[in-house]
Amino acid sequence: MIKNYTFSNFQSYQNECDVDFTVNKKTAHSYYDYELEDGSKIAKVMAVLGANGAGKSNLLKPLAFLSWFIPNSFGSVQRGEDIPIIPFLLNEDENTIIELEFVVPRWHNSNSEFEYKYSIELNKKRVVSESLKMKTSRLYSNVISRSFNEETQKYKVKNSNKIGVDLEDSILERAPANSSIISYVMNLLTEEELFTDKSNGCMVLAARYFQSNRTNLTAIGKRNLSENIEDATDFYMEYPEFFEKIKSLLMRYDLGISDITFEKKILTDSSTGKEIESTIPIFSHYTQGNSFDVPIFLESSGTQSAYCVLATITQTLNSGGVAILDEFDNDLHPLLTMEIVELFKDTSVNKSNAQLLFNTHTVEVLKSLRMQHCYLVEKNDGVSEAYRADEVDGLLARDNLYAKYVSGALGAVPEFD
Repeated sequence: MIKNYTFSNFQSYQNECDVDFTVNKKTAHSYYDYELEDGSKIAKVMAVLGANGAGKSNLLKPLAFLSWFIPNSFGSVQRGEDIPIIPFLLNEDENTIIELEFVVPRWHNSNSEFEYKYSIELNKKRVVSESLKMKTSRLYSNVISRSFNEETQKYKVKNSNKIGVDLEDSILERAPANSSIISYVMNLLTEEELFTDKSNGCMVLAARYFQSNRTNLTAIGKRNLSENIEDATDFYMEYPEFFEKIKSLLMRYDLGISDITFEKKILTDSSTGKEIESTIPIFSHYTQGNSFDVPIFLESSGTQSAYCVLATITQTLNSGGVAILDEFDNDLHPLLTMEIVELFKDTSVNKSNAQLLFNTHTVEVLKSLRMQHCYLVEKNDGVSEAYRADEVDGLLARDNLYAKYVSGALGAVPEFD
């Protein structure tokens, strides 16, 4: 679970910005919070609100970037190709820095937890420095790290032999400048080394945690989740228990749907012209004593979006990690949005303590969330800034967060002359 991440010189954020999921131990109990072994708490849900163009999406992107870069960057970019990262426009010659603290359970879902800190300094051309540390007692100890020496034009690697397998430093120093050394090492490991329970496999455990994160964000925009109908269908068919819960939500909020089933159909591939067999979601409708079936492609954009969004959400709930979603609720009714958010506090569904980080214009979410579950974003003179609602002077836990926000008392709202 993400405890916090800090970054600077990243897109519209020029200065250091901290996104903190930790909750004060004295804060009143909330089902949206998870309690660690030491009694500290971490928010399972964090909503980001602000005016259009303020920098809400950019607040999510550092975590989305790391969720790709740490486990998957090696092989995803060619040697010499730029790292897909955008610094603040006026600081293009300076490095971007991101630091992250997170907690993952031991393998096989035991109750013990590992706590990590990951740090990286980079620019479009190379990783300048990178480190993964694990907490032992009160301090962090190095797992693996590297730093670039300008004089020798080479990397210096420090390997604690906790990465799960013995590798010579000369091999580790060959990690490409435009990928994470963690991703590089993961590609050197065999299937047995990746999936065998190793007490010293600290790096593998951390990397696999990030592989479970899901996002619709890219460096320059976002993917449309409603286009992932095939992937969503594959997931629902593999996990029918999740599908039944999602189906009940869709039937409750989409008037007229009486059932959703899957049928195999012969379709024509638009790119090749060949006929292929595909599984199609079929939505059954009942009206005036008659029933009729409609394939998902003929359903409304809202229904298609909900079908796909809920698959992304439930995949995260199933595997753990973080769903980092940019305005996933654009086509959804506010009540359905809240039902989705509330899945994360349902311990019978969220058994892996997954988290949701999302930005939204659905301010109704503030009626259910508390101060520690909301970040507010403003932009001043072209520079984005973010603050958590419980940092606002004078705001009390008993205050109506929704009413305070829509009245403008918390800031981060559009200003109309």
